[in-house]
Amino acid sequence: MKLEVLLGENSYDIHIESGIRNRIFQMLEFDEKSDDKYVIFSDKNVYYHYKGLFDQIVKEANGRVFLYVSEAGEKSKHISAINKAYEFLVEKGINRKDTVIALGGGVVGDFAGFIASTYMRGIKFVQVPTTLLSQVDSSVGGKVAVNLDVGKNLVGSFYQPDIVLIDPEFLITLKDRYFMDGLAEVIKYGFIKEEKIIDILEKCEDRKDIMDNIQELIRISCEIKKDIVIEDEKESGIRAILNFGHTIAHSIEKLGNYSKYTHGEAVAIGMVKILEAGAKSGVTDVALISRARKLLESFALPVESEYTNEELYKNLLNDKKFEGQNIKLILVGKIGEAIIKKVNEKDLWEYLFD
Repeated sequence: MKLEVLLGENSYDIHIESGIRNRIFQMLEFDEKSDDKYVIFSDKNVYYHYKGLFDQIVKEANGRVFLYVSEAGEKSKHISAINKAYEFLVEKGINRKDTVIALGGGVVGDFAGFIASTYMRGIKFVQVPTTLLSQVDSSVGGKVAVNLDVGKNLVGSFYQPDIVLIDPEFLITLKDRYFMDGLAEVIKYGFIKEEKIIDILEKCEDRKDIMDNIQELIRISCEIKKDIVIEDEKESGIRAILNFGHTIAHSIEKLGNYSKYTHGEAVAIGMVKILEAGAKSGVTDVALISRARKLLESFALPVESEYTNEELYKNLLNDKKFEGQNIKLILVGKIGEAIIKKVNEKDLWEYLFD
């Protein structure tokens, strides 16, 4: 299955196919006669599960591929790790005609993409996402970033990949917690754009049921995101609706030192919180709150955190999405109807928490 992200000179294809991980270099049209080199960024968890795949890739590339394997987790994409990665590329003689491949989850894709976007002012970049979260969200759309001590994804750029290769079979080795982590983003797409996603998931009783529908869920999610990105590549308008639940989620992640809650868990809590705020203001159908809570809880996703409103509010004030004194909150009126609401800083507490 192929989806086309039509962005002029930044256009690329998304391929969704079981087993495609075994044809990475075929998809990249590897030329044995050229001297092009490849650097694969990954993490230790992915390497542990797929060492055979890495060995196969190295063999296929005839010594022209190098592995850069980091510790797993959000902390590995801190800005302090940048220099080491740049030095690795220089040491291996990587130049502007060479390619960076992100083979991992969202953290790997973010970090590798940021490196690709800045090294020698930009080199080729390929996404091979291995988690559900990265397959339906972070691998598509060109957002790449690293973290600072004071916040997540504060240093980054828009840098579209050259191709995205999505293999649902990667999900088999994901632990339940991280599988459901990605499911929160799938549910997000359902609430902001496509009720069919919610309908499918409400009929699923367990992970096996979800996997029976996974290719369809990935396809719908990627189609939603690529259509939005085509309309608004640099997030100046409608692309903001993809942040449904995320403003509060980023605050929760930071309070938990990026380790207590996964991104998807924080988004699940954030979606419920913003639905409640929307209902209080009369924008959101009250019935959506219980529907969202029931669906999220059925897949072991949290719907509230232990942090106080005061703690959440303090961290919200550092959100990078503030424009002057205003921040855009993404509300949902009814399923499929996302609303962008600009709220002034002085009104934010009352709107969200009072």
